[in-house]
Parts: sequence; C-alpha cells; structure tokens
Amino acid sequence: MEDWLYEDGANANYTTYDKQRKNMTDLFDTLNNRKVQHAERDTVASTAEKGLEAYEAKIEDLKTTKTWITDEERQDVTDKIAEIRNWLKEQLEAQAQLKLSEDPVFQSADLMKKMAQLKKLYTKVANKKKPKPPKDEKSEEKAEEKEEEKSEEEPKTEGTEDL
Repeated sequence: MEDWLYEDGANANYTTYDKQRKNMTDLFDTLNNRKVQHAERDTVASTAEKGLEAYEAKIEDLKTTKTWITDEERQDVTDKIAEIRNWLKEQLEAQAQLKLSEDPVFQSADLMKKMAQLKKLYTKVANKKKPKPPKDEKSEEKAEEKEEEKSEEEPKTEGTEDL
C-alpha cells in the first residue's frame, strides 16, 4: 500500500484514496478478529464449561427443592447441556485443525447465543410454579355440611326475634 501511495496513488483523487482506506480497514478488521478470537477462545471455552457444570448442579438441586418439576422438563435442560457440550467439542476440534492465519470456525459469539438459549430454557423450567393442591372430596363434603348447618341455624334465629 505504501508503494501504491507513492507511485500510482500520488495523483489519485479522493474516492480512490477512500476506497483504498476501506480495503485496508477491512483487512485489518479481519486480521484483528482472528487475533481476538484466538486470544479469547480458551477463556470462553473454559468459562462455558464451568457454566454448563453449574447448570447441571442446579438441575440436580431442582430434584429436591422443586419436586413438582417433571423428569421430562429437567431432561430437556440436561439434553440442551449435552448438545452444547458436544457442539463446543466439535468446534474446538475443527478449530485446532486450522492455522492461525485462517478464519476461525469457532466464534465466541455463537457460544454466547447457545448459552443464552440454555439460560432461557432453564429459567422457564426453574420458574415453574407449584401447582395448587387438588381439593379432596372429603374437604368438599365438609364445606357443604358446614353450609347446611349454617342454613339450618338461620331460621331458628329468625323465630327468636319476635319474642
């Protein structure tokens, strides 16, 4: 670019300079993205693994603290954790096959999207409210008997008002 600037670009107009600047900026952004992704890769992967382990522990905790959550609902979250873990493993293996000068296969933003989906699913399951206990037939019968007793007592009180 420096050679172009001092040779052919010496008499170029503004649009030509702007086009060259844009090309250099795009190239720099691509190379900088590769560098940033490489620097973040290990940290993001280890943080994600810790997060997945934490979600597994939370799911185990739900078994005892929120017994009304079904096994199928907990299994959905567990399956999502396994899916993310397998995806991460595949991405890291594919990335290991590439040179540092190649575009990365593994993007930390993709992992963050998957973790956000997991968080949304876990929150949905964990925030499930406890169902109201069904009314027993016996308690309904008792309530009906009390109502009958009250209705029987009311006529007696009406007759005593005349005295």
